[in-house]
Amino acid sequence: MRILIFLFVLFGQFILLGGCSRDEYADEEFADLRFSETKYREVEYELAINPSFGDSASYTGSAEEWEQENWEIKIHFLPSEGFTHELPTKKMRRTNSDHKGQYYELIGKYLNQFGFGWNDAMGDDPETPYFDGESANALHYMDLRANPRLGCDNHLPIS
Repeated sequence: MRILIFLFVLFGQFILLGGCSRDEYADEEFADLRFSETKYREVEYELAINPSFGDSASYTGSAEEWEQENWEIKIHFLPSEGFTHELPTKKMRRTNSDHKGQYYELIGKYLNQFGFGWNDAMGDDPETPYFDGESANALHYMDLRANPRLGCDNHLPIS
């Protein structure tokens, strides 16, 4: 009898999910293929060395030195508009799973800051110090995170 109840419940979940057996990390895989942390960090550095942005003139160190700086230092060289969150580094994500979750949340949630890293980013006004363009991949990624069933409904990912 227990087996019959178990099978009934399992079948009910299968029907409710539309036969979905979605990988719980599908959204992360989607982002990994389409978001470039390297590209984002290059843009972040370019903004930091531009004297037009930030409240501490321009950053004078190398890109390698920039990557090692604490966020509390970085924010003084970055535009105050749009740059509000530190993106956890690969090293931080390897040593702390909370940082991994934060990374995936940030790249989808704060498009004005992290939009530069999406591989289909377009329409950004180079005169603004934040991303004001569009990225269909970022929008699809946000949808995947908000509605995990999207990964199940034969919803074809954008390239």
